[in-house]
Amino acid sequence: MLRRNKKDFQSNQLRISENTAPGLFSWSMGVLKRIARTFALSEKTVVIVPTKEPEKPFVIVPAKEPEKRAERPAFPARCIVFSDTDNDVNSVKNTLRFAGILSKKGKLTGNLEGISIFHTGDLIDKKNPDPAVVEYWQLLQQDALTKGCHVKLIVGNHEQEIWQKIRAGEKCGMGAKQVRWLNDFIEGLDLFYVAGPVLFIHGYPTF
Repeated sequence: MLRRNKKDFQSNQLRISENTAPGLFSWSMGVLKRIARTFALSEKTVVIVPTKEPEKPFVIVPAKEPEKRAERPAFPARCIVFSDTDNDVNSVKNTLRFAGILSKKGKLTGNLEGISIFHTGDLIDKKNPDPAVVEYWQLLQQDALTKGCHVKLIVGNHEQEIWQKIRAGEKCGMGAKQVRWLNDFIEGLDLFYVAGPVLFIHGYPTF
């Protein structure tokens, strides 16, 4: 799994301007670079090297190929994808019941081996973040794993904006403990996830 750690979140790739809206997506260049490396978009990558000769300001040399590329995870036998649910847990539960993942009582059904559940961002509402929604997804992620089902959570712009507010000192209507917990949850989300030929991401990188 390609995960973002706390160091990544504090790097230039993910630093978010507190005063300008365009700065909200300043992390996108880093995302694009990581996606390009993941998919190996160029068969013949080159590196541009500056030179001191005035007639030849740059020299293009082939980049070194990695000794061994990481294996790409196989695409799941069955997947269910959510996005932009914005605090709406009931719709999630109804969809999972319809898919046979949850029983009528809201419990996970039997063996769910080979099934993956994706949420590609905005699982919480940026104007009214609900800790109960986050707790639901965390418990679903833990319980599903015991059944052989993987739940992948990807960051969306709502989570990014909430994280930005927290970093600016806002409480978002929560207590200090909940704010720290929500901050850690958002920093633990994936930027994107690759399975087989499919890239799971919230929208697309914005410039």
